[in-house]
Amino acid sequence: MRAIVISNAFGNRKNKLMKLVSILLVSLLLFGKQASATITVPHFFADSMVLQRDQKVPVWGWGEMGEVVKINFNHKEYSEKVGADKKWKVYLPATKVGGPYDLIIKGKENQIVLKEVLFGDVWVCGGQSNMEFYMREVKDKYASEIANSTNSNIRLFDVKHNFSFIPLDTCTSKINGSAWVTAYPGNVENFSAVAYFFAREINAKYHIPIGLLNCNWGGTPAEAWISEETLKDFPNYAETFKYISNPDNQKLEKEKVGDRLKEWVKGLADNDVFYKYNKQNWQSSEADTIVWKKITLPQLLDDVGVNNFTGVVWFKKEIQINKDLLNQKATLHLGNIDDIDSTFINGKLVGYTNYTAKERVYNIPASLLKEGANIISVRMVNIDKTSGFVKGKPLDLSFANGISIPLNNEWNYAPTQFVKPVDKGKYDKLNIMPSALYDGMLHSIIGYGIKGVIWYQGESNSDRAKEYRTLFPTLITNWQKDWNQGVFPFLFVQLANYMKPTNEPTESNWAALREAQRLTLSLPNTGMAIIHDLGEAYNIHPKNKKDVGFRLSLLAKKIAYVESGIVSSGPLYDTSNTVGNKIIVQFKECGSGLVANDGRPLKYFAIAGADKKFVWANAVIKGNSVEVWSDKIEHPVAVRYAWSDNPVGANLYNKEGLPASSFRTDIDY
Repeated sequence: MRAIVISNAFGNRKNKLMKLVSILLVSLLLFGKQASATITVPHFFADSMVLQRDQKVPVWGWGEMGEVVKINFNHKEYSEKVGADKKWKVYLPATKVGGPYDLIIKGKENQIVLKEVLFGDVWVCGGQSNMEFYMREVKDKYASEIANSTNSNIRLFDVKHNFSFIPLDTCTSKINGSAWVTAYPGNVENFSAVAYFFAREINAKYHIPIGLLNCNWGGTPAEAWISEETLKDFPNYAETFKYISNPDNQKLEKEKVGDRLKEWVKGLADNDVFYKYNKQNWQSSEADTIVWKKITLPQLLDDVGVNNFTGVVWFKKEIQINKDLLNQKATLHLGNIDDIDSTFINGKLVGYTNYTAKERVYNIPASLLKEGANIISVRMVNIDKTSGFVKGKPLDLSFANGISIPLNNEWNYAPTQFVKPVDKGKYDKLNIMPSALYDGMLHSIIGYGIKGVIWYQGESNSDRAKEYRTLFPTLITNWQKDWNQGVFPFLFVQLANYMKPTNEPTESNWAALREAQRLTLSLPNTGMAIIHDLGEAYNIHPKNKKDVGFRLSLLAKKIAYVESGIVSSGPLYDTSNTVGNKIIVQFKECGSGLVANDGRPLKYFAIAGADKKFVWANAVIKGNSVEVWSDKIEHPVAVRYAWSDNPVGANLYNKEGLPASSFRTDIDY
């Protein structure tokens, strides 16, 4: 908690007037004078914060014009006057790694005491849901890491979600009652998983405090994180800016989205006959008037020909329970469901979840199960696009004694209501509007002393990969310019493998977005963690965040900490040339040599002639090059590697165990 001590300038004034009006007037006067003379600071200047070592550090806030603000730090005093804009800023001298310190900020009428302040390295953790993805969402996978996470030298400030269309100067923390929190088991579940594993690696290597400024929001595109001034170079956003800058339109859009969605969901429930019978009498014969089909779960409905379904789908399964399993607690695991589920056992609601990213784990009271036949039924509501049970996690009903009943098998299903997708208005979500998060979240922390940025984003721009080639570099240079700390390290994660693998060479939006990310490496002090071997086909939020954090840490060690001898990246496409019926592809970032990581022939190379019809190719490593050819292509003109949404099995690596990035030689500039 931030310790704030306010002097009582009027503590000795004794007001003995008895009339209520007089008391109220005096109170108002006192409040007005007190408030006007009180200095304040942004929420992130708080107890347990980490300040950036080895550089001048700004501390700022607000006060009354002309008021002198003094900061006592490390036995010295630094001061500045509050300007006409009621703002002040004091620079602390470059300070080596260390602490804890107290920081005392004094104004005319009050002082703010900040305790347990450390100097170390501060990293901004930006992007969308895969950066936001919390440790608590993988606590089953990383139980030991959470249990052994106690480290007071890793600290987090998590910027609360907020969008705005004017730049905001302050923000609050997502974590109620706290600003900065230290890493220990009770807190670490609230850390970004990628950021935590990154910080743990850096702290263990260099023994310095690490501060994480978490500033991210799931499902957001790059343009939401770029300033309006910078986006003037992208005229396609001009109409959006014109519309959304009107406060009346902002209010209207918020109301429309919320009201329409509520009305849409309510209408589904009101007209869902089986919903009524499932709750009232789960064995009712009327409930079985629905025509049930068979499906093996987990599986998306698209995979069984139910494409782009919006509305309600019911899933039902009967299981047998013997008496040995009665009278003990049970847990139902259903993985991830797209989008919303209400889950029942024997007609009783046991769980409800309203977004895909959360894994369904429902505790079942011992009294609910009975000997013999038991019915599990799931009411799935899909708002738009893909629907069903996401592949990846096992489905089962597990009991306290260790026995489990597998549910990865045949179920009944019935699409009971097909309706048009909810009309979300002209603009779907205000938080994805251009500049909305730059203004609402990032702007408030710009200027806080940092070491650099780690970034995981791109999924929401995957249908606009060509624009991303300029949009993403623009974001980086925008941040570096506005932070005014020079060209600080900006380390980012390339998109993981995702979606259904393909058997033949194909076009791919995700591969094109990965290409845009790779091209961004032309900017100085940038690095890219390649992870198309860490994803999950049916989960856009792959659980392996530990290796993602580790690969980012390799980049930091080389780029930010200038450590020699670090191989920080997998092989990257450099150049190519044609020799006869072969194309020779040269790579950089080869480390101590190129290898097929599984010892098998290279996979996922494709080659094409002038007609650009790609076929799978033979590929052989020759030093830091790969020779690519196919007997079907006499005069090759282009090669592609891992050019797929999900290039599972792509096996070109360096000997240090880092995968080669996907690429194509026929890039359409």
